[in-house]
Amino acid sequence: MEKLLKYVEARALENNKVADLCKDLINSDFMQLKNDFERRNYIRSIGKEHPVTSGAVQQLLLDYDKIKDSL
Repeated sequence: MEKLLKYVEARALENNKVADLCKDLINSDFMQLKNDFERRNYIRSIGKEHPVTSGAVQQLLLDYDKIKDSL
């Protein structure tokens, strides 16, 4: 399933810190990962490597978890 990939692409159209994170993800190796498990780990690693993005990372994953079953 590529729910997380589609969700990141949709969120990139917004105008906030989560959208900025999503835009960066789209222009990274994130797009080449094979499944949502790998993508989720990649997003978490960004939050660890770049603490300034940790709030956006947490918000993105929280928001995604709330709606992933409806995608």
